[in-house]
Amino acid sequence: MIRTQIQLNEDLVKELKKIANLCDISIAELIRQCIRQHLKMIFVTNKEEQWKRASLLLGKFTTPDDDISERHDDYLKGAFK
Repeated sequence: MIRTQIQLNEDLVKELKKIANLCDISIAELIRQCIRQHLKMIFVTNKEEQWKRASLLLGKFTTPDDDISERHDDYLKGAFK
């Protein structure tokens, strides 16, 4: 492992200590886990995972206009004017 120094404010350190104690791990391990999880959320490289995430959005949003699938270009032009 490579040693790295970071500066954290007191409130954040208190929260990290509390969570690390509850999980029975070191603060360093907790920070590594948090970074690993955050990177997974940000950088989705697997196409299957990308499709899975995108498909979760299907049907989540509605519009009062029934013709949005046919006139989406017109609506986009209006939105960017």
